[in-house]
Amino acid sequence: MIVAVLAAPGLARAQRCEDDVLAEAAAAVLMHGGDPTGAELLAAARHAGSDAPTVHALAIHDGDEGRIGPWLERLGERLRAPVVCGEARRDERWLVIAAPRAGRLVDEGNERFRIELGPGFADPMVFVEDPHGNVERVEPFEGRADVPSDLERPVRVQLVARGPDGPRPVAERRIGGDEDPARRTSADDEPLDARIEALRSQAHVSPLRPHRVLASVAQAHADAVCRVGRAAHELEPGRDPRARARERGIEARHVGEVIARGADVAGAFLALTRSPSHRSALVDRRFTDAGAGIATDDAGRACVVVVLAAWPRLVVGASR
Repeated sequence: MIVAVLAAPGLARAQRCEDDVLAEAAAAVLMHGGDPTGAELLAAARHAGSDAPTVHALAIHDGDEGRIGPWLERLGERLRAPVVCGEARRDERWLVIAAPRAGRLVDEGNERFRIELGPGFADPMVFVEDPHGNVERVEPFEGRADVPSDLERPVRVQLVARGPDGPRPVAERRIGGDEDPARRTSADDEPLDARIEALRSQAHVSPLRPHRVLASVAQAHADAVCRVGRAAHELEPGRDPRARARERGIEARHVGEVIARGADVAGAFLALTRSPSHRSALVDRRFTDAGAGIATDDAGRACVVVVLAAWPRLVVGASR
């Protein structure tokens, strides 16, 4: 027997898990049994109707509900965003699925979405990706965004907003079915620069020139991301990619950055290519140079950072 816990008045914790969509996802995962992967958790959440960009799970086998409150608190601190959760129980198993709620894409029908942002988040941007990896940026109008009709379906719609650590995806929807989960752009054993070149070749844009200083900026940030356990552009206030490049004496017309964490480099890069906003940055034809950094955290997970620039130049007298 499976029980989806939508409201539990007796829970002795500050936050109750009352998100019915995530509760449905938790019940579906328990129904299938086994230990779900991160991809399976996210797929269950998507199937239930969640627009969360990521989901996280806590499995309880000993009935100790006291673990839930501290776990949610730590998760909120790490995600730097409000957290919502849903839970389900089957026999002795208890599964809690939680997700950041920094923004929402509310379906208003006719492929139009209303944009909602949480406290501390602003400057919404919408990216739409078709099955071939083509990405269009849609400018919101009066708090809404329409999906371009000329893009082949299915499409992935991603909402990005600026938060306390810089811009980040805050919501995501699919239209027209599911994408091919096997879609990849490179072999698992390819170097990172070869992966990026293959992605840009697929998008019919020029390859990027390797840049030594940008690589050092990327490596320093990859080390920091692994150290703090958070993929963010501004681990310190005001030190965005442009500021960090300037500290090393580099100015450019445009500066961009993509960051991902994964079980390995291949997994991190796959996450980048499956995020419309990150994919858009990697194939942006304005960028001419790039540098990449790879680090490994204490758990053996890879942290990947790529810093991109348009016609970077060295500023005389700047520190390097």
